[in-house]
Amino acid sequence: MRLKDGKTNNEVAEFLNNAHFSGRSYEAENYRLLKMTKKNVGTLFGDPFYCGVYKIGNNISNLNEQYNFMLLITPDEYIALNRNVANDFSEKFVGRSSSSKRLDFGILRDKAICDFCGEKMAFQCTKVKKGKNAGKWLLSFYCRNKDCIRHNDKAAIEKYGHKLSKSIRLKYLSAKIEWTLRHLTKNTKQAYDDYIDRLRQRVAVDREIAKRKLKSAQDELSRQKSLYEKCKQLQLVEPAQYEKHHHGELKYHLQLINQNQANVEQLQKELTELNSGLPTRDEFVELINSYLKTILSATDLIEEDAVYQEVVLNLRAGDNCVPVITLNPPYNMVVDLEKMSCGGRRGNRTLTPSREPDFESSASTNSAIRPQICQAFSAAAEPQNPVASLKLRTIIITQKFVL
Repeated sequence: MRLKDGKTNNEVAEFLNNAHFSGRSYEAENYRLLKMTKKNVGTLFGDPFYCGVYKIGNNISNLNEQYNFMLLITPDEYIALNRNVANDFSEKFVGRSSSSKRLDFGILRDKAICDFCGEKMAFQCTKVKKGKNAGKWLLSFYCRNKDCIRHNDKAAIEKYGHKLSKSIRLKYLSAKIEWTLRHLTKNTKQAYDDYIDRLRQRVAVDREIAKRKLKSAQDELSRQKSLYEKCKQLQLVEPAQYEKHHHGELKYHLQLINQNQANVEQLQKELTELNSGLPTRDEFVELINSYLKTILSATDLIEEDAVYQEVVLNLRAGDNCVPVITLNPPYNMVVDLEKMSCGGRRGNRTLTPSREPDFESSASTNSAIRPQICQAFSAAAEPQNPVASLKLRTIIITQKFVL
């Protein structure tokens, strides 16, 4: 988590606690639940003992060779997580830096890529101070690469004839994603099978975690009930001793019993949901449709971003346009390419000519290519023939005819 995802010590500690991290001091002992904190995680990452190196003064012992020692981190991970050791081994330090850094947060994190330089664009929100939208926030993505042509107005004018915007509004990205989701209509069996395989693996992992948490909660509930009964028995037999040494413990254990009972019921409910059947093919199609409904009706950016994180792998942001969008599997298998736009008049998804051009009056028409164009126009005029329309457009652009 720390090396690959850049998580903080608090986030690592929270993950270990949720996973019921356990340990023991001696091999003959039973494992006991450990409470991990930010300090414990920092000690674990900074102490070479946990990678199998035991050091006392100038004496160093390799625990991996002498004992059946279980590593918590590998030597390579220890080197990368400690600055001084990483410098000695000429390795890149990946730990947390004390210097402040600009954090990338918000919607579509690390998914917007500049189409001109290929670098990831940073999310930014700017408060509007003037005009009718004063007080609202403007969401956009900014290219930080100063070598990008976006930041070179002279080169942009020479190449494209106009300056390029250094950022792109979120509304252009959202419109492209929404338009793409409208064309996830190709109900392929391969996409459904891939989705079910991924879901089955994820459910299996979640089920095992839920079982482990349920077993731990049930054990803790039994322990608290036993302590409650002992305190209750002591109060009945020796009330004076109870008031002197154990005053208030009955109420304390009763609260813990109620808490653990609620945890057990919640975990049992989660386990029941995980044991339920996998979605059918029709439910998978309905799930895709629900993503579009969420985007159109969501007023919360977090809810909207959850759909983007699930569906979108990355997208390339141009000059107020999105030329390329890549979807996560299996959603990339259900895009109906035959319904994708290839230009044409407003309201048409394909290029359908309103009339056949008069090639006889065109002096610039090449007689060798004329039969191909006429044949392409005839095929494109047929309804529901986007392939022929695309072929027609390719011929026209290649030969530079003015129709």
